[in-house]
Amino acid sequence: MRRHLSMLVFFLIVLLLTSCTGGKKFEMPEIQKNDFEQASKSLDEYISGKMKSQKVIGFSIAVVSGDKVIFMKGYGYADKENKIPVTEKTLFRMGSISKLFTATSVMQLEEQGKIDIDKPLNTYIKEFSIKTRYENSDPITPRNIMTHHSGLPSDRLKDMMAMSPISFENLVIELQNEYTAFPPNMIFSYSNHAISLLGRLVEVVSQEDFISYTDKNLFKKMEMENSGFKLNGDMEKLYAKGYINGEPVKQYLTYAVPAGLLYSNAEDMSKFIITILNKGSYKDNSVIKPETLEKMWTKQNEGIELDLGYEMGLGWFFDRSMEEYAGLIYMHDGAWDDFRANLLILPEHELGVVTMTNSPEGTSLVYSAASTALKLFLQAKEGIKEPEKPEELPKTTSKIFNNEEIKDLAGYYAIHPSMGALKIEEINGKLFIALGKIKIELKQNETGYFDLNLVVMKIFKKKLPSNQAFKFIEIQGRTGIIQKAGKQEILIALKIDPPAPISEKWKGRIGKYEIINLAEDEGILNDIQGMLSIIEKDGYLMLGGMQPLKILNDNEAITAGLGRNKGDTLKVIQKNGEEIIKFTGYELRKLQ
Repeated sequence: MRRHLSMLVFFLIVLLLTSCTGGKKFEMPEIQKNDFEQASKSLDEYISGKMKSQKVIGFSIAVVSGDKVIFMKGYGYADKENKIPVTEKTLFRMGSISKLFTATSVMQLEEQGKIDIDKPLNTYIKEFSIKTRYENSDPITPRNIMTHHSGLPSDRLKDMMAMSPISFENLVIELQNEYTAFPPNMIFSYSNHAISLLGRLVEVVSQEDFISYTDKNLFKKMEMENSGFKLNGDMEKLYAKGYINGEPVKQYLTYAVPAGLLYSNAEDMSKFIITILNKGSYKDNSVIKPETLEKMWTKQNEGIELDLGYEMGLGWFFDRSMEEYAGLIYMHDGAWDDFRANLLILPEHELGVVTMTNSPEGTSLVYSAASTALKLFLQAKEGIKEPEKPEELPKTTSKIFNNEEIKDLAGYYAIHPSMGALKIEEINGKLFIALGKIKIELKQNETGYFDLNLVVMKIFKKKLPSNQAFKFIEIQGRTGIIQKAGKQEILIALKIDPPAPISEKWKGRIGKYEIINLAEDEGILNDIQGMLSIIEKDGYLMLGGMQPLKILNDNEAITAGLGRNKGDTLKVIQKNGEEIIKFTGYELRKLQ
């Protein structure tokens, strides 16, 4: 599962850190063709250095070429207190990489003729239904669920961390009283909620529970002996502790098993990579047919304008960062509060890498080490080196805004594809991203793109790196922000409508809230702690001070904007003589 921290906010934080601390860039060494020993040594030195400088607790990696593991190693601790080191057998939570295994299970059933992924989901799950505010919308199907275009709510935050979470069957029943966030096939909107329904689909069609089905039809076939969606006794002995701020944290289960509860290690995930590089077979066992894998690697969201920059297959994401010289990367990452993982497949050169960590401090390392590994071993295997990148962006052009138009760009932008909104202010004809006392100026250059300047308390100003730029566009009648990196452009935010008058009833709901239906064995994601309030800010009602709300009527509001965690309904009900707000499975009571 992915955390709610957006790509844009993460990028801005990285810029702040590198600008203020003078972060040193890793220089890719020259690796001679067939010199795998030097590639391994360079990768080991890179990871070891980052482990120390970033204070990562535990980390594991496997690199595969064809049907062979060419680098595999553990670093740091699986259990820091007892000095138990990470090895290639140490188990981590793989987060949303789980979705690849769930999608593969669904495609196995399609291969067998048991399902049609383009038929409505309730063809197979008879109890499934959900309310909608959109007329004549497309049906919800297994295909648009696997591509995150179902329009279903993004997350059920209740039971995301629980020892006795809601069952798949009850999840389906509960959805009957909920609303879709968007019409299907409108916009990429990442949904753990939706992927969890595929677990129920697998159960209904196969007549086996999801965990048993995947054990038999996936993990056993690939000889992934210590992997699965449930820890058994032997696996528990290999399981790493998860850490936040250097302290071990309690490990919860989740309702979203198919979306994020895979346990695996570098050794077993290397077998999955071998299977994928071998077009769906491991040794003599066919997991999926080559033509099925080809379907899963075929772009599914062609022609969806609001998906600018996001490309999806069936379960797989596409990454074009190495496309010009090495080909397309097929990938998926994953995250819990304490665990992170990343999987990259470069099929054109039969290379793949998986990385994992048990602490948030390792977040950047799971990405940078995976990318670095591909580049190093691509040199060693094929003699192909990453081309030198220009320090300045290509001189492409965009619209030049005059002062009046600049004013119109100010406002709140829903961060896409994550939770929350970004405030852009206009001050004396200049635009600023407002981050408390820190402001980042968006300064338009002669090409029409906007560069970034860091401004701290009006006394410190610094131009940030020039290999990134932003531009404003109009898309389907909305103002959007595009992030440009090299030749790639990604839609990262969409402007929210100006605030409407707030009714007296909703004004009376301003204040702090408590969760009244939290089970004793249930935890709360870190990101949710700050959301238990409704405030008024800049004319909007805001959930937790970070997410503007759109009021529909006296008893319903939705999270404003398009994309992940947008369009989710807040519903006011009466329960035991008091007013309660229902939101993503939680029942919230206002504190007096």
